[in-house]
Amino acid sequence: MQEDGSKLKKNLRVEAEICIVGCGPGGLTLARELLAAGLDVVVLESGSVRSERRFQALNDGEVVGDPYRGLRDTRHRQVGGAANIWNTPVERGLGAKYVPLDPWDLSMRPDVPLSGWPFGFSELEPFYRR
Repeated sequence: MQEDGSKLKKNLRVEAEICIVGCGPGGLTLARELLAAGLDVVVLESGSVRSERRFQALNDGEVVGDPYRGLRDTRHRQVGGAANIWNTPVERGLGAKYVPLDPWDLSMRPDVPLSGWPFGFSELEPFYRR
């Protein structure tokens, strides 16, 4: 079921076991998996079904640190999230290309502060195969 929050009654209470914020590829994938596991899920999206300029203004912000293209160019508030603005040529259209992490990506490295994941590649690998 899909509801436009701006048209719901004020002070409406929505209850669910899990609340996912963001209706992009990650949020939708997670919601689908959790629903399949029998959990009650609600997904919140700050955008709409169509791209609307007023929602994109929520991406305004200052980027500090490493050079970065900016929040307006890399985030998109709409059902489907940033997948709506992916621009990498893939087969006959536009999309994105991903590669699996390597085992060393998950390892603690003395020269990289805060490196290392709380699990190893062997725990992640079955999900790649799936």
